[in-house]
Amino acid sequence: MARTIVSVIAAFLLVQVLVFLILSGAWMILGAEGAFRGDSWNLSPQWTWTMLGAGLAASIAGGAACLVMAARGNAVMHLAVISLITGVLPAVLPKPEPPAGAVVRPQAVGMFEAMGSARPPTWQPWAAAMLAPAGVLIGGRMLLASARRGTTAAGDPDGCGRGCGTCSATAGDNG
Repeated sequence: MARTIVSVIAAFLLVQVLVFLILSGAWMILGAEGAFRGDSWNLSPQWTWTMLGAGLAASIAGGAACLVMAARGNAVMHLAVISLITGVLPAVLPKPEPPAGAVVRPQAVGMFEAMGSARPPTWQPWAAAMLAPAGVLIGGRMLLASARRGTTAAGDPDGCGRGCGTCSATAGDNG
């Protein structure tokens, strides 16, 4: 059980770091001009889709890493649930309104200031909340599917998902 908990926490942190690194690289390429619409704090469609793609890619990597570290398929499900909960929270919690006079975005904006002031479309947090657990499950499934084909995840010699090496169960049977 400790291995599962540590794996879920490590995979969750991996997802957060990957999203930060991908979006930092995108910020260096696109800058404020590509991330925002005009002089406002509203996100551009290009940046909105970049954020969703980064989240999905990082979640797939996190799901795969979680399965490799835990060698149990149920760890991936735990990570997916945590991803759903942490994804829904920003969608339901109210975002503070910008201060009066802050409607116009200055030309020179740092990445951290942009993260705090950006205004995504209303649907984007909900889409991100659904994509994160889906990506985690996809990442975990990809490794389980490869185990069924005969290539197993590290630490899972027979591909059962339990990591014990003595099972004759199928890769999807984690009971």
